[in-house]
Amino acid sequence: MTKDVSEKDRRQSEPFWYANVAVNKWYWVLAFCITIPVICGVIVGVTGSFEFADQSEYDYLIRGNPIVQDGLALIDAESKLFVGDVSDQPRQNEKFAWTTIVYFRNKNGNALTADSFNLQQELERNQITTYEGFEKFCYQSNYECTETLPICSLPLTVLLQPSSTKPSFFGQASSDGSVCAYNDEQSVSAETVSETVPTWFEADGKLSGDFSQFVGNDATASNQVTAFVKTTLRMGAPLEGYSSVEDREEEQDDEFNEWSKGFQDYVEGLGGDTFEIRVFSTSLYSATLGDLAFSDFVWVLGSIAFVLVYMCYHTTSIYLGVMGMLQIILAFPLTFCIYRLIFRVSFFTNLHLLAIFLILGIGADDVFVFTDAFVQAGGVLGESVELKRRMAWSYRRAAKAMLITSFTTAMAFFVTAANSLIPISAFGIWAACLIIFQYVLCILMFPANLVVWQRQFRYRYWRKCLKKVDPFTGEVEGTEAALEHQATHMEMESRDETADMHEATKFCFFIPISQGPDKYAEAEGGDEDFKGSRPLEKFYHSNWSPLLMRLRYGTIVLGAIIFGLAVWGATLLEPLATEEAWIPEYEIRKKRHIFVTPGEENFTTSLTRDYLSNIFFRLVGILHNSH
Repeated sequence: MTKDVSEKDRRQSEPFWYANVAVNKWYWVLAFCITIPVICGVIVGVTGSFEFADQSEYDYLIRGNPIVQDGLALIDAESKLFVGDVSDQPRQNEKFAWTTIVYFRNKNGNALTADSFNLQQELERNQITTYEGFEKFCYQSNYECTETLPICSLPLTVLLQPSSTKPSFFGQASSDGSVCAYNDEQSVSAETVSETVPTWFEADGKLSGDFSQFVGNDATASNQVTAFVKTTLRMGAPLEGYSSVEDREEEQDDEFNEWSKGFQDYVEGLGGDTFEIRVFSTSLYSATLGDLAFSDFVWVLGSIAFVLVYMCYHTTSIYLGVMGMLQIILAFPLTFCIYRLIFRVSFFTNLHLLAIFLILGIGADDVFVFTDAFVQAGGVLGESVELKRRMAWSYRRAAKAMLITSFTTAMAFFVTAANSLIPISAFGIWAACLIIFQYVLCILMFPANLVVWQRQFRYRYWRKCLKKVDPFTGEVEGTEAALEHQATHMEMESRDETADMHEATKFCFFIPISQGPDKYAEAEGGDEDFKGSRPLEKFYHSNWSPLLMRLRYGTIVLGAIIFGLAVWGATLLEPLATEEAWIPEYEIRKKRHIFVTPGEENFTTSLTRDYLSNIFFRLVGILHNSH
């Protein structure tokens, strides 16, 4: 060492094995740290492990709850116990995720009139179900009255639903009384409506079960008025060209969703002056959320670009900024390989992608901490100190600081892993693992990056055509001018005079490419421990810290007041009174029940299914195999 240092700093700068490895074998370190995550990414790709989980309403229920277990057991029983009974003929299996619901709201306030029913029938019979491609996705079933396989099953609608005393408005009944085809009627009279609608109500004045799912539930026997009616269009699988419902299921879903978007736009434009129409299907709703999440990915790219630019500015090196960002990105395949293939956690959703914003901040902070420690080492130990000693001092200082922050943050997410809700629990595990492996990559990879920067890029400037500049002379190494200056300044005790020589060449496009810590190294004056510190560090040491000491009691009081206000505000928190707007108002799949009156839904949510009831038995303690 060429500078007097304290005994503590001398001990801290004693080289240890990894500091020697990072300095002498930096190329092996970088090769190892880059190759392992790449191999993990290849393994994930080859095994097809990266896929988003199929979310359902059960994901947000509590694990271990008997109701949830019963529901999951029913899913397994329906999907596996009777697989042999499922037809592989095109569209003869009803695909409930594709079931499309058409909501009608009569703008005049009452949908239970002859004029409204006649227009609704015209739309359903001659426009909605005749839309191009409808017959490719509709559910097929046999009917007794025709003994043929129709192109599409009839819509489930109030117009075709017979009451206990009256036939349906436009339906032809089979021998068992169910509607199997349209009749020849093209319109219904006001007299028929006035006679039929009262038969839809029970003795208690409420709609009977057969009609409650098609007619707004604000209609009662004493007030037979509602603006809302709905129609259910049944869809079937497998599609033409697929051997079964499970055959390339995602491709079938994509085909339906692509068609459904155009169908929805078409149907919603049919309302005219009488109806406001909305269309919903579970599959299309899920696809819309996915599309919105994907469109938001541009913000991720923007965040990455911003953090990258700032890292280049703060570290004063494009090389360090790019390699620091690469280190953050490499943490993802490494973490996912551990998360999915070793921890065997299969639940991965769009929520997990939000961790990229978290890790960008943490990863950039770790890069800054290590870089600043390396800068401070130059001031404390002297710029001419051996690189392995400088690295040892920097490593010990930075690794401890980063360990504390990374450990506490990771533990906070590990705590959320104990949550009973699957998405929150899985996200906690994912985020915690991501933070840990990013820290491991940083303490392994970034020291080697600093060595490369110190040796290869630190003294290269744009205005010198990126040729290496002698740090003592400011001249390109090997030139006559450099040799002459080197001889002239051989006996210089400080490098303060040469600092100005770098000023003319340190900036390119407003980014200091490789100025680094030289400008501030071993500066005269001030605390000996802070010679070599940069302006921000000097500000906190010389200005901010003394100010806090003078105002320490007032700071404590202010903190207590803020804490008290936060506690008081927490006591005022209440459950949401209305549903949060997760997606824009104009999105067509905004919610299952588009037309909602304050405090209640307008329709009964159950759907009629044309199969016999089955009794399923579940062994207590046996859970759904995918959870």
